[in-house]
Amino acid sequence: MEGLDIDPSKPHFRVGTVNRRKGVKALYLIPTEAGDAEAFELAKTGRGYSIPLKGVFQKMGLNYMDEEYTFTIKSFDYGDGVTGYELVSHQQTPRSNASDE
Repeated sequence: MEGLDIDPSKPHFRVGTVNRRKGVKALYLIPTEAGDAEAFELAKTGRGYSIPLKGVFQKMGLNYMDEEYTFTIKSFDYGDGVTGYELVSHQQTPRSNASDE
């Protein structure tokens, strides 16, 4: 979070994708305000943070129950002084513990 300058006091994000013929290759996180009906909220998990994206992954057709996906994250200028984040999946490997959600 520090490396990407994500402010944990503003934990709400809209999540989007660009659908292509060969499936979804990237997720986009755009900061938004609390109360946005389409926003996902960061949740503190131990020393890190997570976003509950189970429903998004299911809609995208990602088999997250059996596969682990590795994402490269980079920031981009979304406009109007807002920094968005692009998460590109380059690799997937079988999960060692398929019961993880």
